[in-house]
Amino acid sequence: MIALEKYAELLDHAPNCLALLAAWQRWRGGALLPSVDQVRPEELGKALNGLTIMDVHSPDRVIYRLVGNTHVQVFGEDLTGQDVGSVMVKEERNRRLKHLWDFVTVPCGAAAKMVYVRQSGGKTKTQLLIMPVLPRNSGVPKRLYLSMDVLDGLTSQPDPIVGPVKLLEGLTYVDIGNGTPQ
Repeated sequence: MIALEKYAELLDHAPNCLALLAAWQRWRGGALLPSVDQVRPEELGKALNGLTIMDVHSPDRVIYRLVGNTHVQVFGEDLTGQDVGSVMVKEERNRRLKHLWDFVTVPCGAAAKMVYVRQSGGKTKTQLLIMPVLPRNSGVPKRLYLSMDVLDGLTSQPDPIVGPVKLLEGLTYVDIGNGTPQ
């Protein structure tokens, strides 16, 4: 776990994540979380390309609502409308979907470094930041805003990822002022 105030210090190599973190803090003002009505995506500028939005319906149902260009480039396809669990390794799926549920119910943020293995054997390394956002009304899915930065290994040549994605570099909870899951 890392405190929100300290996390920004670790993002100098990840401008999209840093932009989301700064904007998210402005959007929430003095509240624990911003609501979708407070979100101003245009404040992200060029970092908007790194933004992906997920609708969290339940602990086992999370849908890609909007997938940013950076995510599309890394995955080689637009996952908008698809189940997030469909791109996860089966053995990790329940645990990782539970994490996503925790982010909106505790609530808290998270950071991770992911490595995507390519058919050529190459690897694309990324930094992710995930932050929760309240829905406009109760009874509708909560949202997660995910920012992605490519750190290394993305080429302009088509080179699809191999199979479902494994969380190779671990996950760090970001305490936004409400603690983190146990």
